[in-house]
Amino acid sequence: MISAKSNDKLPELQLPTRPTGWPKFGAIAVLMTAGSSIFVGLWLGLLLLLDPNSILWLNRFLPAWSHVPIALSNPLQNLAEIEAELQEKQLSLGAPLYLGDEMIVPVWQRVQDCTTTQCEAITALRVYFTEGDVTGEKRYSLLSEVRLGTAALNNFSEFKLLPREGDNNYWLSLEGTNVTSDLTTGDRYGVLLHYDPYEKQLVNLLTWQSAAGNSPRWEQAIASRELEFVVDQSRNLEPEFEIFRVEQSHSAPILLPVNLEKAALDLPVYQEAIKLAELKLWAIAQRQLVEIKQTLKPSQWTEAAENQFQLIAYHSKRATEKCESTTLNVGQTINHCLRAGDVNEALRLLQNNFDDPLVVSTVVAFLEASGNDLQGRLEALRSLDPFREAVTIWQFLSLTAQDGSQAAIAAIKTNQKIDDKLQGKIETTLKNVETALSQQTRALSADSKLMGQVRPARRIQPSQWLQPESEAIALDQNRDWHILDVSRFFDGQQWQQAPFTIDVSNFVPGQSLWQTLGLDQNATINVGSADMHQPTSQPFGQVRAAKFRNGKLQLLVEGMQKNRTGSNFAFSQTTLRWLTPNTLSLRDLAAIEPAWVDLILMNLWRHLRASNLRSENTPPSLSTLKAELGAWQVSPVELTGNNHAEARIQIYLDAKGKLATPSVMAANEGLTAYNLIFSDTGDLLYSELDDPNITPLKAIADLQDGGTAALVFRDQNNQITLKRWDSTRRIFNEL
Repeated sequence: MISAKSNDKLPELQLPTRPTGWPKFGAIAVLMTAGSSIFVGLWLGLLLLLDPNSILWLNRFLPAWSHVPIALSNPLQNLAEIEAELQEKQLSLGAPLYLGDEMIVPVWQRVQDCTTTQCEAITALRVYFTEGDVTGEKRYSLLSEVRLGTAALNNFSEFKLLPREGDNNYWLSLEGTNVTSDLTTGDRYGVLLHYDPYEKQLVNLLTWQSAAGNSPRWEQAIASRELEFVVDQSRNLEPEFEIFRVEQSHSAPILLPVNLEKAALDLPVYQEAIKLAELKLWAIAQRQLVEIKQTLKPSQWTEAAENQFQLIAYHSKRATEKCESTTLNVGQTINHCLRAGDVNEALRLLQNNFDDPLVVSTVVAFLEASGNDLQGRLEALRSLDPFREAVTIWQFLSLTAQDGSQAAIAAIKTNQKIDDKLQGKIETTLKNVETALSQQTRALSADSKLMGQVRPARRIQPSQWLQPESEAIALDQNRDWHILDVSRFFDGQQWQQAPFTIDVSNFVPGQSLWQTLGLDQNATINVGSADMHQPTSQPFGQVRAAKFRNGKLQLLVEGMQKNRTGSNFAFSQTTLRWLTPNTLSLRDLAAIEPAWVDLILMNLWRHLRASNLRSENTPPSLSTLKAELGAWQVSPVELTGNNHAEARIQIYLDAKGKLATPSVMAANEGLTAYNLIFSDTGDLLYSELDDPNITPLKAIADLQDGGTAALVFRDQNNQITLKRWDSTRRIFNEL
């Protein structure tokens, strides 16, 4: 639009001046661009000729209608053909995952020198292109394969999708359990994978280990962000987590750790807070960071500082929840408050519960076990004014728990920084603790739960035996005395196994030992024999005295009845109850639970095949297996604590190690029985076929301690071993 001027003259046209050098440079630029385009085109063309799938990455930049098509370099096959090909290599296919037009499937291989029930591991992951033919049958062409290592921590047994809410990426989890390692090296391990739908490949993003033995999860751990990848590293009931942020890139996402290795701000007060967090004093560190953040300008508080703050807040919340929990007993709450650094609250709770010996003994046991670990935290807190007095008291309580009250009092008198008032408080607190431990002890277990081997006592020396002061009797040599060598006892929280560690130094010796074992509630001893079909149990005698020396625990039992069981296995009356589940044939169970039996039969066949007891390369039909194995006996019994029965199956081998047929089983001559246990989902949980020297299962018992039923084993020396299901390791562990 041209506005009117005051005069009628039109502006003169200005002719452009002739440029001197710029056209030359423009021409050169055009030529260079054209040359580059030609070169890129030739390069892409060469890649297309050599490997058509090598330029699939272009699809992420192209609209869907112009995507580079997949070039199938491998023939299309159906599943049967793929499985047959793998079986020739002693491999097998696992459960597939379908992602669009692709199928990702694990390849299983038998583990060499297997010593567990999980004798197969995922050895590779394959990506297949899927296509339906005119008959509707799906056919598959191999696009790519990721082969896994064979190291101990590469025995992967689980492969699954790990979806992340609000994310269109394909996240996959490959996991395994290392049953031979302790928790310090990582009980559960795995790999987080990402599937690239454009390049049709799996990308390894992160290898992880969980000391807590838990699978990782997506969680909003960092405030105002998307979900992060969280790995549980908690030990000894203390929260500890690794957190990884997801950063998007032009190809696969990137996982970046959020950690405290380097302080995000170059400020002494900030670095001090980070040091407190490294000592796991999360709540104290969080409070300091809140104060620092409030004093800084928003521009000074960096994103890295916010990430570290959120990491500390995440741990602080979980540590504080333990300290504030109302579901724990007071002693456990005090221990969690000490871990969290809330020494004032811990001291208040202890002072209010000096009359409860369970609380005091629980706290002292914690200080004995964790005193060295606590010292660093207590020293760090001692410099903070609000906690100075409580910290000092806890330091000396820790000395009392580890070295006795005399050493603690001596340390107080040599500490010049403690005034008379604080020294008096410390001495009073220590005296109350000593009184609670020495005079008011009581058992952690209300009922006696112990077991071992009983034998006749030829001659006893009364001076060597401890008796409860209120129930002491004369140990007459003319009575029918027996010695029970205790192999394990339940302390109210867990089963303790010989050699034992029992602190009786601060206790009234006889009374405290009596109460620790629960003999003040029930001192009756039974004898019995472990048998799957007809276990026995009968009252035998009464415990009259006890002896504890060098980790060895013995009970002096007065025999009241003749031992009619023929067994020397002895246990307190409230220790166990034999379980005798009903037995029926697999055929009869199939009529009741057909789907369950189908799963059991397929996994049973696989195990028999792996044990060289079946010769087929491909599994027979279910109807064939039912016809052949239907007469085998099965006992449903709940063993894993999931309120669903497991199946114990007993199979027989003849003298030549061959699988016995039903007709031979009926004769039952020269046969050896082997036990197998399958889960409610048909998975094999336990087998005696893998180790010819294994101690066979003899019975199943309820230990009446609130846990799952236990498997009972008896070796050639009549020694009893108990095993219980470990849901984390997924094996039966010895108690």
